[in-house]
Amino acid sequence: MIELRPWNHPDDTPRLQDLAERLWPLARHPGGIGWEAATRQRRAHTRLAERDGTLVAWAEIEDSEIEIYGAHHAPDAGEALLAWALEIVEPTEPTTPDPTAASGQSNSDRTEPTRLRVGHGDEVLASLARRAGFAPDPTGFPWHGLFRSADRAEGPTWPEGYRVRSVRDDEAEARVQVHRAAWHPPSIPYPPERAARVSPDAKSRFCTEFYEDMRRNPMYDPALDLLVEAPDASLAAHCTVWWSPALGVAEVEPLGVVPEHRRRGLGGTLALEACARVRDLGGHEVFINGEYVEVYPLPTQVYTSVGYRQVELSVPWARARS
Repeated sequence: MIELRPWNHPDDTPRLQDLAERLWPLARHPGGIGWEAATRQRRAHTRLAERDGTLVAWAEIEDSEIEIYGAHHAPDAGEALLAWALEIVEPTEPTTPDPTAASGQSNSDRTEPTRLRVGHGDEVLASLARRAGFAPDPTGFPWHGLFRSADRAEGPTWPEGYRVRSVRDDEAEARVQVHRAAWHPPSIPYPPERAARVSPDAKSRFCTEFYEDMRRNPMYDPALDLLVEAPDASLAAHCTVWWSPALGVAEVEPLGVVPEHRRRGLGGTLALEACARVRDLGGHEVFINGEYVEVYPLPTQVYTSVGYRQVELSVPWARARS
């Protein structure tokens, strides 16, 4: 019998990563799950599905978009999770307005369609979606991933004076600060229409607590937490590689370059460095989440310029509200 319950961090995070490893590529990479959990980026609503105490599937909701992972592995869990998600997004009873929603609207007040992401090859979830009244939505954004082979990856050539190394044990604060500098929202080169919506006072949420949480994750390896030193020995960029020996595939998450050192090829070179290090570990591929290519295309352009290929992983399906 399937039982649904909330996700609880940190106890459930390694279990969710283990399941994602078994479900890949029809689920998020376990490294990205560790990063999202440490930085409190899990979706507003997440439910785990268990059978006899064993985690078999999970679902997430963000606004009116549903993601379900594991339906092909456990169809009854996929069906239960979809029913739960639809009750959240399209409640049959009046609900208290969600304070995080625009203008304080509750889900029941919204008129946009309910969307469900369906991964390519997940025929079970596609069947459940059809039965629930969903159909492929040509107006929605597909979810992409970026992949590059690590089998023949060679160590990249760094711009003159720059060098890459692993983070040191005594560099926690410096590691936090280089992330905050690289991901300072007003300095990120978003397209003009998105940049106009960024407050000039916005700051990165990354902090020592998040970083320590990240380092406690079983998948974290300090040897793969990379820093780039500039010619003056200051930190110019950072990159964390989440390595899964079981998959032979690593995920890069996050990768950032400090504004003063952009346009020198550091981002693409770091992405190649990740491939070389994964090759040395016996791995065969590196993955980068390209989910937001439509609203922030520059990273995809950088990674494809150094040999990553863009792959469509899932597409949105939609059904109209009653």
